[in-house]
Amino acid sequence: MEIKHLTPSPIGEDPSTQIFINNSSDNNVIIEKGLKNRNKAVCKKYLKQKNELKSFESIQQSILLALLNKYCEFTLELPTKLSTVTLNNPQLIKLTIGTEEINVKRLSESMYANSFIADIQKGIKEETCVRNYEKKKEYL
Repeated sequence: MEIKHLTPSPIGEDPSTQIFINNSSDNNVIIEKGLKNRNKAVCKKYLKQKNELKSFESIQQSILLALLNKYCEFTLELPTKLSTVTLNNPQLIKLTIGTEEINVKRLSESMYANSFIADIQKGIKEETCVRNYEKKKEYL
């Protein structure tokens, strides 16, 4: 693939903002703005913020469970694949307050089953509905 350098874009003389033409072997010409270095920096920053947010959510859940531990018992389930980048967020399965038991996992499944069916009937793709359903269950 041959890359030809054109004049700098109006943004400035920075080489990361200049325009390139890629001539591929099948004679298609692709014009792209050379922002690859900036995009990598933005992606790294986004991933770092996302990982920090996940870790913060895990810490919040741990503090909440520590406070609830005085008043009730609970059953947790560790994720099958443990994260090495962020803190792991165990899933709350069952909550026992005195003699009353609340199966949180079953409760979340039943709460969002109707919205899952309604979304499919609206014509939303099944893959999207499943993804939304799983995300909603996770955050309850």
